Amino acid sequence: MSQVDENSQGEEEDKNDAEVSGYEDHDVYTRSILKVEFPPFYYSTHGLSRPSTPTEEDQKRYYQLIEKAIEPGMVSQVETETVHGIFELVPRPLRQAVPSAKRRFLREMEEDRRSAIKKAILDYILLDPAEQERLGVPIPPKPSNSAGRHQFPWHEMVNRTREFMKNDLFITHPVMYTILYHFQTKYGEFRLIDIPHLREVMPLTMENFYKNIKQSSKAASEKLRYQWLPEVCEIVDNHRETVEEWMPQDSKVETAKYFGVIIHIKLNWNRHINQVTKKANNTRTFLQRNIYQCPKKTQKLCLKTLIRPQMELARHEER
Repeated sequence: MSQVDENSQGEEEDKNDAEVSGYEDHDVYTRSILKVEFPPFYYSTHGLSRPSTPTEEDQKRYYQLIEKAIEPGMVSQVETETVHGIFELVPRPLRQAVPSAKRRFLREMEEDRRSAIKKAILDYILLDPAEQERLGVPIPPKPSNSAGRHQFPWHEMVNRTREFMKNDLFITHPVMYTILYHFQTKYGEFRLIDIPHLREVMPLTMENFYKNIKQSSKAASEKLRYQWLPEVCEIVDNHRETVEEWMPQDSKVETAKYFGVIIHIKLNWNRHINQVTKKANNTRTFLQRNIYQCPKKTQKLCLKTLIRPQMELARHEER
């Protein structure tokens, strides 16, 4: 390459770089990041593989098998309930105004669904190398490509998060599975907002809407606090031996706050009790300094209003 060609190429690159907004304001490292070209979405990349597909010369044979080798009777029909559910999303006047569009939509939906299922059946069959050879459609594995950023390290926050999940997130603990199963079976329909009730009382003014939302979320949060949390504590208490066996011995994070309750990694409640007692005593001292001249009725009301709720937080009650 001549010197003139090299200069022309360098000028072209500088011109392309200048097209990036604010490009010249960045340092060399940031510029190199901005110049990364990402592969198309259908490329298999490191950590994000894509399903293998036939080569270009085998595409015709592949689609012939989809069209002719799998009979329509092998594919189930669209359920009537599904069709009704789809058309319920379309306003009734619009459905009645253009019935021909409804028929075309149904025909197109059935054709697309049938083709997709037939393709899925063939793809499953072609997972077997013997079937690939028998049908004459080899499926070579897709090469894995760089996503364009392999030379740039992850942000430090990503590394910290990955380390935290590795050391402190125990989603595979058998007790966690027990708690998850319990929630799914007993609280699977639980919602903070009571949507069916809102539908019954609609329409509402903004004031009444806010009032309903507030009441619904308060009732739901109380259910979690006074019913769900004690049940979780009971489950963990019943599995205390296995809980302690699976707990990390070198973890720096020993406590966490959940719904106002300080939970120790080994379910020791001393930290929570000490915290609640200290907070209640501070409140009592404050009241003692400021309301000692008030009537006994006022003092009693302050104690019940400000101190008692602190002591009763997360207290197990039979309801």
